[in-house]
Amino acid sequence: MELLTCLLLLIALFQYELPVSTSDYNSVPYIAELVHSPKPDSLFIPKAGSPLSFVSSIRALDPELRNELYIWRDYSSAAYKDDLQEWTCPVCLKAPLSASKLPVIVQNVADTCRAVIVVNPVLREIIVAFRGTQNIQSLIMDFEASLIPWPKGDPEIKAHKGIASSLDDILPSVVNTIEYYSKAMPEYQVTITGHSLGGAHAALLAYHLIRHDATMAARVRLFMYNPPRPGNKAMARLFLKLKVRAWRVVVEKDVVSTMPPLKSGFSHMGKEIWIKNGDTSLECDTSLLDTENRRCSMYWPRETTMATFKEHSEFWGVRM
Repeated sequence: MELLTCLLLLIALFQYELPVSTSDYNSVPYIAELVHSPKPDSLFIPKAGSPLSFVSSIRALDPELRNELYIWRDYSSAAYKDDLQEWTCPVCLKAPLSASKLPVIVQNVADTCRAVIVVNPVLREIIVAFRGTQNIQSLIMDFEASLIPWPKGDPEIKAHKGIASSLDDILPSVVNTIEYYSKAMPEYQVTITGHSLGGAHAALLAYHLIRHDATMAARVRLFMYNPPRPGNKAMARLFLKLKVRAWRVVVEKDVVSTMPPLKSGFSHMGKEIWIKNGDTSLECDTSLLDTENRRCSMYWPRETTMATFKEHSEFWGVRM
């Protein structure tokens, strides 16, 4: 029986690692198969607890989750605005964002990292929204794309050097504010969100919180929109092991979410939501073996053009 299990595992691994022609992804039948097939993965759906249950599945995006993603998209958009202390920016006045209270804005001197922290009594959430980069080309060209142990003391788990360094500037103030609100409102969830560079900052903050207090894994949620890869696979696997609720929205041809490259040791965190062909959105599971679902945006061909820069900042028809 053990031999049979090993053979099945090897067969599945061989099939799953076969390179897929990018031309296959361009076909409408391929997308239709992903959305409508009773088996969301091209291999099979193993039973829970099966030795082969690592296989990552794909399915159409749940409408309720889509509606929630709209909310955190808007909070990520608000983080770019200037009139936040009074919470009067246009997107701030949209429901349910309009119920936000007690805004705290924390920003570093170099203006490479800014977080907005609010409390929303209607949603019963403590929300941290990170502003993204002001210049996409700077994000592509200038950041130090190397991995460092972060925070210091754990050699296995590593973060993007440039992104971690900019977050470090404001991390104590952000964490102190979260702790203050969390003690005052212990029944509230902590939701962290951000677009582009802000999504990467959000991922590292979520990791910092759960690393210092494992009970926060059940309280923290993470929503990222077209972020660059913020850390290594060891960090991504920790998110999975602790069952952190994390989602990463990727627009079809976005370039930033492909950087830094996987071959450099980087990885994304969380489950991918792939906005494919306009209104077609797919939910792509991940696993300890496959921290980025190989059937979704990971192997989608990209070209660096002005059109892809536009797609970097637009989600379901709304621009950041």
